[in-house]
Amino acid sequence: MEEIINPEKNLLRAICSSLILISLFYLLVNFFYFSILGVDGILHSSAVATDYAKAILPQISWIIPIMVACSCLGAALVQVYLIEY
Repeated sequence: MEEIINPEKNLLRAICSSLILISLFYLLVNFFYFSILGVDGILHSSAVATDYAKAILPQISWIIPIMVACSCLGAALVQVYLIEY
């Protein structure tokens, strides 16, 4: 907060724009899932992102579980950092 110029206005802009961008990204990803897999494919899938990757680029579909594991590790490290401080 100390380094932000005009924090009353700019912090609100940053929060609103990031919320909108993340929501749009979430909706776009779900649209892609539904457009390729369909409702039945999503309901019968044990890992939607992996099935989507297999349908789009089967050569690199193995990387999706690795990316999920890295995301979980990052979230766990943030929690450990927050607990220590």
